[in-house]
Amino acid sequence: MTTQVFSKIRPLWILVGSAVFVLCGGIAICTAVFGIGMNVILSPRVPPTALTTIQQPTVQALVSPTAAVTLASTPSQIPLPNATYVSGIPAPLPANASDPANAVRTYYQWVDANRYDLTWPMLSTHFKDVFNCCAPNYNYGGYVDWWNSVDRVEAVDVRAVQQDGGRAIVYMELRYWMKAGGQSVDRGYIHLVYDPVAGWLFDNKTDTL
Repeated sequence: MTTQVFSKIRPLWILVGSAVFVLCGGIAICTAVFGIGMNVILSPRVPPTALTTIQQPTVQALVSPTAAVTLASTPSQIPLPNATYVSGIPAPLPANASDPANAVRTYYQWVDANRYDLTWPMLSTHFKDVFNCCAPNYNYGGYVDWWNSVDRVEAVDVRAVQQDGGRAIVYMELRYWMKAGGQSVDRGYIHLVYDPVAGWLFDNKTDTL
């Protein structure tokens, strides 16, 4: 009698135990899924633009407005490299070479505008040795000081009087207004030589032919 009772109870325990095990497993899985879902929902998210917002100040710092001010304030009146002309050996004059008289007029127009960075390269090595002595650096400071003492210069008469290949002579008549006061007139002849890179260069200045 007792054996029959136990044989009936054991299957019931097994059934109940299986049901409890399945129920607990389902609850554990649901709890885990719920926890993960809540963690994702409640965790703070970084918007995609956050990195851009953080990096922008760094990029702007590299482009400083000071750089533009520095470049704008750099003086332009600095000596440029000497022309390639070798004294005594003028280059052959090409067919499209400009008028030597026009080169002289341009020189004094730039002088009047204080563009010594453009006029200094128009002087040959020989001219600098004679009037802005001496090599290797020449007296560029004296050159600038002299022209800074002139308030205004006007080319009254400029014309070519002689031209032979890569050499030319231009007659000029200049009028000076000095900053210290007074006017003066300068008449003479500019001897020019042609350089294939720089064009016509002042090579000498004489009072007569």
